[in-house]
Amino acid sequence: MDSQRDGGADDPIRSPHPDGDAVGFGPDADERTTGVDTIDIPVAQPRADVAHYRRPLLGIPWIAGLLLVPLLLAALGIATRSLGTAGAGTPGATASASNNPTAAPAGTGPVLEIITDSKSVILGGWVKDSTSQKTAAAALRSAYGQTIQVIDKLKTDAGALSIDSAGFAELANGIKGLSGVILNAQGGSVTLSGLATTDAAKNAALDGIKKAFPDAAVTSTGVVVGDPDTAPASCEATPAYVAAVTARTRIQFATGGTTLTAASTTALTKIADAVKKCPNLKVQVAGNSDNVGNAASNKTLSQQRATAVQDKLVALGVPAAGITAVGNGEEHPIASNDTVDGRTLNRRVDITVS
Repeated sequence: MDSQRDGGADDPIRSPHPDGDAVGFGPDADERTTGVDTIDIPVAQPRADVAHYRRPLLGIPWIAGLLLVPLLLAALGIATRSLGTAGAGTPGATASASNNPTAAPAGTGPVLEIITDSKSVILGGWVKDSTSQKTAAAALRSAYGQTIQVIDKLKTDAGALSIDSAGFAELANGIKGLSGVILNAQGGSVTLSGLATTDAAKNAALDGIKKAFPDAAVTSTGVVVGDPDTAPASCEATPAYVAAVTARTRIQFATGGTTLTAASTTALTKIADAVKKCPNLKVQVAGNSDNVGNAASNKTLSQQRATAVQDKLVALGVPAAGITAVGNGEEHPIASNDTVDGRTLNRRVDITVS
């Protein structure tokens, strides 16, 4: 919902009477036809010695006040809409950053991200200048060759990271040995997740990152070592197998909905085939969203996504009693919400087997 947030128009100035009519008066209010003889009643004439009461004319202050009321109401409406819009984007970001997805994120500095799947490598976020942009794209294209398309979505920002040619080449060659890579470099920290088939492949990726960003703190707890193409030989090996499957193919949805992608359905089928052979295993399904929209709505949407995956696993033969489904909302992103591709990755469901 992975959820999406808007203001309203000025209130109209209303008549003091809801029906819009003057109270107690009509076109024929001074005459009534009764069907009986009419009686002439003398009408008293005004006394010449009694002064007539005249309503005082409205003074300048009253007139000025009446003119200012619509202006004040309009200003109040505009201010209300502005507040609603400013709070509708990334938490903690400025209004301009929220309304303009291409602007560099505020707060912790512009992010550099690398995302891979079986067909492409997405290079996104921000780097310091055009030289850094060309260096990063060239390093990835050299490492991955012609079989994988490198999609360069980088933008430049003076406050972003500068790219060293030799160091980034080491990084590109290191992460090439992983699949399902999500790398985020922001400020003085780098996070890496993905699937490595061996410990050596994982260590090569970490070494490359340290050479590209020697002063950064690197977090790699999201890197899973395993083989998603070989079914587990025992129930003890099933949790690691499930982790490998979801590390390579994350369980994802379209924006704002609970419809699984085709790749996600295939991954769930592999997971169900392994888990249903082990009735004592417990499956936890955790739904997640991006930060677009209202936080409470995103929480609800993430629960609906978790429930959708739970229902799918049950339909594929996994016992319902062994599955729990929870919604985390936008609380646990695995990628930056400052980019379109990062938000896509955050609209997901995590599956843990124990």
